[in-house]
Amino acid sequence: MSTSKRKRISRIKETSPTTVHLIDDKEVFTKNASSDKAKKVLIFNENLNVEIWIDKHYQNRVYHGSDDGSERNGIEYVNIEPVLIKSFKHLLYYSLKHKNFVFVNHPPSRVRNNRLVLKELIEDEVFLNIVVEYHFIDLNTIEVTLVTAMKSDDFNMSNGQFGIEFEDDYSKLIQFSKGKLSEIDTYEYND
Repeated sequence: MSTSKRKRISRIKETSPTTVHLIDDKEVFTKNASSDKAKKVLIFNENLNVEIWIDKHYQNRVYHGSDDGSERNGIEYVNIEPVLIKSFKHLLYYSLKHKNFVFVNHPPSRVRNNRLVLKELIEDEVFLNIVVEYHFIDLNTIEVTLVTAMKSDDFNMSNGQFGIEFEDDYSKLIQFSKGKLSEIDTYEYND
């Protein structure tokens, strides 16, 4: 009698990527980012679902304000969702360009996961500050948890913490380190 465990059955439904095969023309070689003579032979897209969750701490701040009783106006989800959605392209750009910028947490969970501050300029010198955690769930799913939010011109970030400041479609990747805020890079995304 064998005592080996049976193989686990994956409950995740695999989806095949969208694939576009190109015409096989042996004479079409053009310049690309790597070579003066290259030929495109395949384009494919992978599916990625981004799930947005809200933490109870955030919900308490929306309905009950800060611990000292002061209201936190302007942090309603309707104000935050557009920032979360537009931020993903900027996050992807910065993470592919800067090896030190890691915004997705991977299992196993740590005592203190990486948290990112998304800052949307809403008035002169006043930002809507959104604290979020991104987690890898599987190859098709990234989970975003909205931890808290606050309108402020002097929001405190942790040492080493990254943030992205938005003004419309323009963004700045920033990092708080050794008591000062440094600008690392900028990006402008246009549809």
